Amino acid sequence: MELDPPYISRTHVLTMPTPKSLDQKLSRIAADSSCRDFILADAKDPDMAFGVSALGVRRTANGENAGFRSVQEFHAQIREIVAERLVDIMLMSVSTSDALALRE
Repeated sequence: MELDPPYISRTHVLTMPTPKSLDQKLSRIAADSSCRDFILADAKDPDMAFGVSALGVRRTANGENAGFRSVQEFHAQIREIVAERLVDIMLMSVSTSDALALRE
């Protein structure tokens, strides 16, 4: 069965996926190796080591230490970075990926 965009099924409408910046950049690099594109990755996997302290320190408005960030704050920071669309690849642990990519 052939469908035209937006792909319509009996249960819901599937829209065309948004082109990923990584795919676009890789295409340009493959087409022209002298292009000035680069791939920006952000590693967010500190939860793989060092326990609670790995998620970073929470700071007050005047820069004082307010304890360690919670997992919820850590996930919120990742959401903000992804929403800004500044990185091409977000590297994260399996547990963080499960919480953000699969459950949301």
